Amino acid sequence: MNEITTMPELEACGWFVRTKRTDVDPSGLLVADCSAANDRGSMLATLFAASPNMAEILEIVAADADAGTIMLTSGVRLAIDAALIKAGRKKAPEPVRHFTINGGV
Repeated sequence: MNEITTMPELEACGWFVRTKRTDVDPSGLLVADCSAANDRGSMLATLFAASPNMAEILEIVAADADAGTIMLTSGVRLAIDAALIKAGRKKAPEPVRHFTINGGV
């Protein structure tokens, strides 16, 4: 439950956005209907088109925070890092291992 998962790769099929088709799943799963006949279609199409730019801006903000030029709260930084990791734009951190060394007699 504490693991960070990534989104499956997506592809556009006409008006539809689906998960990438594979040999195991040749049809893919429908993610969104971006057709104009659907009320949400144009909003989803705009959102999908803008998402690379949004990811790029989040990368710039994260780089500025790493450099110390801007200050972010830990919650905001956590949200930015989680979004970039899920988008596949940042590597997930390796879990830290803790161990105790006891001096024994």
